[in-house]
Amino acid sequence: MLTGPTGAGKSTTASELLNRHGTTGRLTVLERDAFADMAGRLVVPPGTPEMKHLWETSFPAITAAAREYLRGGLSVLVVATFSERQFLRIDRAFAKFEPTYVLLLPSWKTNRARRQKRLDENGPAELEMCSWDSHRSYYDELLQMDHAGYFDAVIDGTRRKPKSIADELAPLLGLTK
Repeated sequence: MLTGPTGAGKSTTASELLNRHGTTGRLTVLERDAFADMAGRLVVPPGTPEMKHLWETSFPAITAAAREYLRGGLSVLVVATFSERQFLRIDRAFAKFEPTYVLLLPSWKTNRARRQKRLDENGPAELEMCSWDSHRSYYDELLQMDHAGYFDAVIDGTRRKPKSIADELAPLLGLTK
């Protein structure tokens, strides 16, 4: 499980890992954003109750898919942002598979700059998905979860290239070249 705030580099790092290990058939990447997009996020207006429902219901779908892949013997990397409450649900759902939880957390300054870049590229809809206040609140919640020992590893994504992060992440996931 790879998590972190918006703009941490989760999807980019997952793509790097998939390029390296996906062709061997040993790694499957499930991104919550992709599940939400397939379920209609691209057509549901941001900030609406429908959007919140869509986002919440993507978790059971991604959990079910991941469990089936794991039962089939594949390595699965779930890429998602999640709250402490959602983390506890996920942990129960995957307990028998003994998952590894990794937090990708750049500095607040770096994360804020990346988020601003996404806002500049994607327009106001990006901000409607998650306000600056809620983004900072989520960042702080991740710090508290780290302090409480929820994560097996924390990778500082400040001033690092996705290749370097993937190099550090691969052994944590049991992936070798």
